[in-house]
Amino acid sequence: MASSLLSLGEANVLDLGLQLGRIYHHVDDVPALEVRSSVETSVRNILPPASAGFIKRRFACASKLQSGYNWAQRIYSLLNHEIRFRI
Repeated sequence: MASSLLSLGEANVLDLGLQLGRIYHHVDDVPALEVRSSVETSVRNILPPASAGFIKRRFACASKLQSGYNWAQRIYSLLNHEIRFRI
């Protein structure tokens, strides 16, 4: 498996990306609460503490969405921005 060749941090980002991709392509409604909580925990584990406020705001906005496609896109956008500009 390719993820075994990555550092732990890189493997965590890859796993989260795959999970968001599955939601983006296969979930019509907003993901279940357990899934959203799991994704939020993963995001918090990947991003630095300085991103905490931004994470909280983005997940609050995403919780108002009605489709998995839009929800996953919102979380991907959060990760993309924070990885590019904070890490």
